[in-house]
Amino acid sequence: MSLERDKPAIPVTHHESPAGFVIFEPRGDRPAREEPFLSAVLANLRRQSQATFVLSLLFLGIGIALLVIDAVPVLGVALVVVFGLLALYSVFAWWSGFGEMRALLETPIREVRPQPDGLQHTGDSVSVRIGDGQASWVRGWLPAGYRALLARERRVWVLGPSARGRVVLVLPGSVLCAAAKTTRAPRRGSRPLPEVWQRSSAPKDDPVLTAHLGAARRLHGGLLTLFSLTVAAAAFLPALALFENWTPMDIGELPLIAVAAAVFVVLVQRIVRSMLRLRRVNLAARAVTWTPLPARLDAEPKIIAGYFARATARVSWPDGTERTVQLGRVSVDLIANVQASGLLWVIGTPEPNGATLVGVPGLPVLNHVVVKDRVS
Repeated sequence: MSLERDKPAIPVTHHESPAGFVIFEPRGDRPAREEPFLSAVLANLRRQSQATFVLSLLFLGIGIALLVIDAVPVLGVALVVVFGLLALYSVFAWWSGFGEMRALLETPIREVRPQPDGLQHTGDSVSVRIGDGQASWVRGWLPAGYRALLARERRVWVLGPSARGRVVLVLPGSVLCAAAKTTRAPRRGSRPLPEVWQRSSAPKDDPVLTAHLGAARRLHGGLLTLFSLTVAAAAFLPALALFENWTPMDIGELPLIAVAAAVFVVLVQRIVRSMLRLRRVNLAARAVTWTPLPARLDAEPKIIAGYFARATARVSWPDGTERTVQLGRVSVDLIANVQASGLLWVIGTPEPNGATLVGVPGLPVLNHVVVKDRVS
């Protein structure tokens, strides 16, 4: 069976990347709720901000309780700081626009192609000119890889504004929904966003992927340090105190101690995960080849959390066989572009079985997928 001739299950707009293959984009001729992936991702972000707030309050309470009873105080402080910040972040995410998205989904998303001076940036903040008048600019935050993508494409899809001036920015080839706000002028200190030129190149030379990998390295390196220091403090400081001033434990403290132990285990798990992600980033940063493989999704992908999704694909391997590839908890951008282009881009040489590193040339996408047995 030829996979190249199979049509995607969801109609998508066909636009070509600088490398000459089709990338995912909205159509813009219908309500945004009918666009592939977009409404599901926005609904997930709304639910996630609510769930994060509730979960943060729960662990914040546990941290305060540990401080009150003076049981594992270091872990209590860590819980209060980390989950206090998460609670504040979830409130900010809701306030910044995700709570207003339900009404905006009834309107079409539109493409904006600003003039060269209509794209400005300062630090992680970008400003995009979307028209004339008092609310002629939108300001928002974009990760490094997506700023590089915007600098290359020089265009953006805009959903909104809402009654409070909130908008959602979506970039070509991506389903990332960046919250932004209308304003009269760019952020103070902004300067024109320099254009990024890109041709078909190796992963290690891809300017968009390189910017994404640099940000990922800083993020996971920071998380690895934070989690390691927290675990070390939670493990050794109570042990030292135990030798100096040991007192019998009250039976009522056992549930909280059990919760603290569970949190400790989760932190160790996060350390291992951050180490594996750093290894993945380093492998991609040294890769010299892309290998495009014809692919099609077996069924409708399932959006599971924020920008993550699960799917299964059938992929034509270089040896002429067809294999099942499990896309478990991968970026929605990866699945959307597999569906749009009919290609799965492997970083390096495809392995017949096991974990394989994949991405999309010219896009800030990096995931690992699992290659299963041949399709009978």
